[in-house]
Amino acid sequence: MNEHEKINYVEFPAKDIEATKAFFSTVFGWSFIDYGPEYTAFSNEGIDGGFFKSDLYKIGFIKKRGMIQTYVTGALIMELFTRVFGPLLQILRF
Repeated sequence: MNEHEKINYVEFPAKDIEATKAFFSTVFGWSFIDYGPEYTAFSNEGIDGGFFKSDLYKIGFIKKRGMIQTYVTGALIMELFTRVFGPLLQILRF
């Protein structure tokens, strides 16, 4: 169940979806639901989430992978937006 203003879903990058599923299934007993060849989801594992296909890429000498994405549920989205981005804009103001 999604809780107001709590992280309730997280997505992780994975270069190889099938190998990622095999690892988490074998080690932790997780099960997955596939949504096409580039996304798989898990639930009831402490938090719900998924893995999305993301190849490694290189910036200079640094190899990077796609970003971890988190999702927060808010009942009053504009109030939550103002609370999050109001202070952030003040910090970023030059």
